Amino acid sequence: MKSRIQIYDRVWNTKYNKLTKYFNKNGHCDIRRTTDNVEVGSLASWVDEQHKCQRNNQLPPYRKRKLDKINFFWSGCEGEKKTTNHHQNQDTFNRVKKNSKVNDVSR
Repeated sequence: MKSRIQIYDRVWNTKYNKLTKYFNKNGHCDIRRTTDNVEVGSLASWVDEQHKCQRNNQLPPYRKRKLDKINFFWSGCEGEKKTTNHHQNQDTFNRVKKNSKVNDVSR
């Protein structure tokens, strides 16, 4: 029987892999809950949960490192006003994408 931690890790990694695919396709992780797409909306809720965990010092460092690899946007979780420049992010994404893709990874 799997422990609660193992189950939570599996669920977290599944969402992380979906976010990685979203990043590889779109070049950013700025997902809004206002979408009509249920799957993207669910992923947006998970992204919000990662912000909450970071804000409350509950996000393990290894998870933060994984999210950092896909340019996860953290300033929103620190109470700062969001100032993302999507054109700049897209340029960075295009340069990174030419060289390599972020792989789906577990832990």
